[in-house]
Amino acid sequence: MAQAGGSRTAVESSALRSVGYDAAARLLEIEFVSGAVYAYADVPPAVHRELMEAPSHGRCFGQVVRGRYAYRLLRPPGVAGRRSGAPEDDPGAGGRRRR
Repeated sequence: MAQAGGSRTAVESSALRSVGYDAAARLLEIEFVSGAVYAYADVPPAVHRELMEAPSHGRCFGQVVRGRYAYRLLRPPGVAGRRSGAPEDDPGAGGRRRR
């Protein structure tokens, strides 16, 4: 699943478009409405479950993922049709970027 365009589940959110998770690799993959896709490393299954069950996926992402896990950009914004340019679309604010 760790590839851009991998298997993700569409979510109803003003911030997130889809979410995928590879439990064996503990890799969370998130596609934002901007078209950007990020992979977050070493994310426990409980965090993925909490994100998927949350009434607000975007709010949950900000509370339990953003700034807590190393991440890398898999696809830049705008590649899949940019719909938002809001600064809150930056998923790494305060996070540890992995190159």
